[in-house]
Amino acid sequence: MHTHTAPEGLFLSGSRRTLTALMLLLTLSATLVNFGHATSDVSSPTVSFSTLEVGSFLEYTLSTQIVVLWNYTLANGIVVTRDGILSREVLSTPALTHEIIITFDVVEEETSDVFIMGVTYQGPSILGHFFDGVFQLSYSPSTGVCTIRNGSLAGQTGIMNLVSRNAWSSEGFVISSLDRNVTAQQAPPGGAGSICTVKGERQICQEYDCKYYDSVDGEVRHSRSYDTDSGLLVRASGSITDRILLGLVNISYADYRLVLTDTNIELGPAYSVAAALAIQGALMLSGAAAIIAVCVMWRRRRSSTEVSTVFTPDTDESIPSETKTLLQRMFSGLLPFKTPLVTVVIIILILASVMTLRLPFLEGPPPEEHVLFVTPTSDNDHALGEWRAGGFYLPAAPQGRENLVTIQAEILSWGVCPAPLRLGYGISEMTLDDFLDMDDNERNGLPTNGMYINEGASSSGQSGDVKSGSTTYIWYYRFTAPYSNETSCTLRASVTISLVIRDIE
Repeated sequence: MHTHTAPEGLFLSGSRRTLTALMLLLTLSATLVNFGHATSDVSSPTVSFSTLEVGSFLEYTLSTQIVVLWNYTLANGIVVTRDGILSREVLSTPALTHEIIITFDVVEEETSDVFIMGVTYQGPSILGHFFDGVFQLSYSPSTGVCTIRNGSLAGQTGIMNLVSRNAWSSEGFVISSLDRNVTAQQAPPGGAGSICTVKGERQICQEYDCKYYDSVDGEVRHSRSYDTDSGLLVRASGSITDRILLGLVNISYADYRLVLTDTNIELGPAYSVAAALAIQGALMLSGAAAIIAVCVMWRRRRSSTEVSTVFTPDTDESIPSETKTLLQRMFSGLLPFKTPLVTVVIIILILASVMTLRLPFLEGPPPEEHVLFVTPTSDNDHALGEWRAGGFYLPAAPQGRENLVTIQAEILSWGVCPAPLRLGYGISEMTLDDFLDMDDNERNGLPTNGMYINEGASSSGQSGDVKSGSTTYIWYYRFTAPYSNETSCTLRASVTISLVIRDIE
């Protein structure tokens, strides 16, 4: 077979253009990943400890309704925790949220990696207990090693990680310690990070699941979020425990949330939803343009080849078509298309991988609220100490969401009842008949949340319980006057019990 082929320059030029288009696509894909996807690789944050310098400060706000005090003694210089029901103190105000301000000030550079920090605690009284104090610490941000210089724990050395470290791995590691450890497990490999709002701006954060064993309460858990640019601790939620961060003011753990509310340390560029969308749009356009360019170049090359090729039938040694198998005919038919086909497949795979990225700024569905019970108008009179209960089936929440059963009370008329009133409320996995068969002592031993309602023409409050669901529960509540001997008064109140299905916090 004698052939005359088209000039090589045309094909080489087209190949270079195709390669250039692919490189551009890969570059844009990587850029989108950096903007729109928070990687879970612990080595990815570019943490610069040099940003922590003399004059730097961090201000955290601890919002809490429950505080468990840390009872400990010092024996031969060793901290010994005295856990147990008899030595335990729990400060609880379920109807109120208290705030404790914790401020860290870098006052001196002891070495290139160790700073002297002042720590100030300022908080209102919570059931008569004041959380106030000023302490001094030696702190290494690169290792987390911290030595307490004053106070009852003076001389103790432990771990307090205000900054994440690249050495943290998915194997589990100590995130804070003094007499006991709190370990953290990294988010699953390949999982998306989260978006934290810090000082009004969105930042990409890495999540860590922390757990601590309490001899009374068992496993106590909370989550932590560290900014991926600066490495700073910016948020914690759950039953937060840290033997130095909170232990300096005698807190074993506090329930609710710790948030970085102010700092003069640069956190890095804010996460931009607009930038991520713009880059994704540019990537889609460039991908489409690359596919079109490949198709055009292939068409030109094929047309040129067909015009310039001359076949000599008597020298054609190819296999006759009638003797070829179906598979051979398919492959021989696709052979001229292999270059554009491979290119298009690569582009499609890249686009598919980018389009399936989980952009962390996308918010989940809003909370769903379903009313389970409302006090009938004819039954609004509540005697102090009177229990009320009802049964309901609680379905399992969808993946990534949780069931919160809440109670809301509005006092329509106080009558002669004293203030404040306490609304004790709870839900338990049992039948209504089981509850009705209980005596008052057994009912008083049931787990309850509580909220205090102050006197007024119309007062209300809300409390709630989180349950896994997929079984039958009962709700129960009663009004009491904990600061009065009055037991015979009657008040009018409207009570609403609802199911809220929300994203897990």
